[in-house]
Amino acid sequence: MRLIFMGTPDFAVPTLLALAGAGHDIAAVYTRAAKPGGRRGLDLVPTPVERAARELGLPVLTPKTLKDEAAQAAFRAHNADAAVVVAYGLILPKPVLDAPRLGCFNVHASLLPRWRGAAPINRAIMAGDPESGVTIMRMDEGLDTGAMAMADAIVIGADMTAGDLHDALAPLGAVLIVRALAELERGSLPLEPQPETGVTYADKIANDETRIDWTRPWNEIHNHIRGLSPYPGAWFEVGGVRVKALRSTKGEGSGGPGTVLDDRLTIACGDGSVRLTEVQRAGKRRMQADEFLRGAPATRGGRQDKRMSLRRSLVSAARSIITYQMTLPLGCTRIHRILYWLRPLEELHYPIFDEYFDAIRNLPHGSDRLHWNRDALRASDAKLEEINRKYREKIFDACSHITRHVDLPADDSSTVT
Repeated sequence: MRLIFMGTPDFAVPTLLALAGAGHDIAAVYTRAAKPGGRRGLDLVPTPVERAARELGLPVLTPKTLKDEAAQAAFRAHNADAAVVVAYGLILPKPVLDAPRLGCFNVHASLLPRWRGAAPINRAIMAGDPESGVTIMRMDEGLDTGAMAMADAIVIGADMTAGDLHDALAPLGAVLIVRALAELERGSLPLEPQPETGVTYADKIANDETRIDWTRPWNEIHNHIRGLSPYPGAWFEVGGVRVKALRSTKGEGSGGPGTVLDDRLTIACGDGSVRLTEVQRAGKRRMQADEFLRGAPATRGGRQDKRMSLRRSLVSAARSIITYQMTLPLGCTRIHRILYWLRPLEELHYPIFDEYFDAIRNLPHGSDRLHWNRDALRASDAKLEEINRKYREKIFDACSHITRHVDLPADDSSTVT
């Protein structure tokens, strides 16, 4: 059959590949225009469908609208038997819907009439649906209201995310549309009106609904996390840092909403608890919960915040003593920088640190470099290096001892918001 394909995201690519593999004559591929992206946001990044189409050697069109006469005339000029639409992103007006000889057919990621609209995969999981699927329908002017040709369902697992469901439904849709077109070509494709009962709408995800509300029951929070993973991502804050929760499961125990219950990142909800198994700090890569906890403040009793902060300070201090200070400018600049690096350690009142600070402070290190001459700077540096040689191993031993043995007071980081 001579087809027009219309799609934009990754979800649409398996269908395009399946249609090409089935031997259909794809006259044109319609997709959204490339958008600025790349590391600096200056490069034009084509859609996944455009990349796939160009690899197949297919003509690609990226109109901003299909509502004007010129775009509609160009669409009719393809003389297509049918159009296949998969998450295209533009409204198809009636002249476009009527142009293909056999109509326009949509691959929709839900079991219609449930979850008509823009975000059916997310909404199905957020609502706790036990199953989802793909429906092939012949499009009309309504919002996903066309007659259904065929559908197939899959079970939504207890911990399945929107990303998992997306990856399961995309190839299923490709298989179904190839079957539907084969029956359409034979003239045996059944079309059944959608029932009037059971209609729900999958509104686009709004930014103000992505934050996790820990006062809700655990199953609602779990579904919220799953339904927004990996994008846009349900999030919370810990220590003022935004963290996305990407995967979760049912936790054990209970407590005040937002309380971290154990060292496995189990967080109390309004009823029960959820255990976060995969998270992502703002601007960082995604990671498993245990890896996150090795460098984050959210653990039971708040101990992790101070311990990890102290450990980072100690490591930084030890490295500065051994390496960094040797590359700094002479004299007062180097001494001031060392005192800045080691400032967190001074609060511990550990004897060896106090002794080391006193030795450095006894060096001349005025704030105005213009009052120094070269000989004075070199003398100060020589004295500083002598002090470092004397205290280097003692500092390292103290750092090692503190990270392993010193107990730390609890703080308020045992809750997340």
